[in-house]
Amino acid sequence: MTNMIINHRELSALSGLPYLQQLVYLRGLRPYVDYQTAKVGVKRGISYQSIAEELYIEPHPGIQSGSPSKDQIRRALRSLERIGIIHIESQDWKLIIRCLLVLGDNSAQNKAATNPPVYQASNQHAETPVFSRENKLDNQKGTSTFSSQAAIPQKSEKDLVCVSAQFEAFWKAYPKKNAKQKAWEEFLKLQPSEELFQRIIKAVQEQTKATTALKSRGLWIPKWKFPANWLAQHCWEDEIDVSVLEENNHEINQGHHPKQQPVDFLWESCKAGLSAGETHYE
Repeated sequence: MTNMIINHRELSALSGLPYLQQLVYLRGLRPYVDYQTAKVGVKRGISYQSIAEELYIEPHPGIQSGSPSKDQIRRALRSLERIGIIHIESQDWKLIIRCLLVLGDNSAQNKAATNPPVYQASNQHAETPVFSRENKLDNQKGTSTFSSQAAIPQKSEKDLVCVSAQFEAFWKAYPKKNAKQKAWEEFLKLQPSEELFQRIIKAVQEQTKATTALKSRGLWIPKWKFPANWLAQHCWEDEIDVSVLEENNHEINQGHHPKQQPVDFLWESCKAGLSAGETHYE
C-alpha cells in the first residue's frame, strides 16, 4: 500500500457522517484508489466481504470483536453515493467504485515512495460544496502538480454545485431547520429540475404565509414537519386553503376594527342613563 493523502474536499464531505461510512471510505476504499482512473476494484478486486474484513476489530478486554455485515457495508456505500463522494459503477461480477473527490491524475501515487508527495491544487477544479461550506484548498509547493483533467466529470461536478445551491435556497426558506444532513440526502435524491425547484420554493412560501395567517387569527396550526420528511412526502403538492390567505389580506387592507362587545355597549347605556338621571334631579 502506497502513501495516501486525503484532500480537503474529502474531509469536508465526510465530516458529520456516521462512523461506519467514514471508515468504509477511509479504510476500505481510499487506500486502494488507482490515481490514474480514480477507481477502486479495477487493478485490485474488492468486495463487500473484503471491505468488511478491513474493518475487523480484534478481541480486546471490554471491547466487542467482529466486523460489519455485508448489508451494513452495502448501505454505507449507498449512502456515500447519495452524498456524492463515490459512484458505484459495477456490481455484477466484481465491485468497481469511482472516488469522485480524488483530485487529478498522478501516476506517482501508484509507485512506492519513501516520502509522501505534496500536491498543488489546480484552480480549474471547482470545489464540490457540502452545505455551502467554504472549503479552500491550500496551495502548497510540491514536487509535482495535477494535470488539467480532473477525475470528476465536469458536468457531474457542475450539476452537484447547482443542486447544492438549490438546497441552500430551500433550507433558507424552510421555517423548521432540523436534521440538515437528512434533508440534503432527500434533496439529492430528487435532483429537482428548475421547474420543480421553483414549485418547491413557492409551496414553502405559500405554506408559511398560510401558517402566519392562521396564527394571527388565533387558530390552531399544525407543527412544521422535519425538512427531510417534507421533501420525502412531496409536501409541496399539498393544497392550501386560499380563503385563509384572502381573508387575512382583506383584514390587512381594511384595517382591524374590533367590534364593540355587549358588555361595553351595556356600560355605555348605563352611563347615558346615569347622566340623564342626574340632569333630571337637578
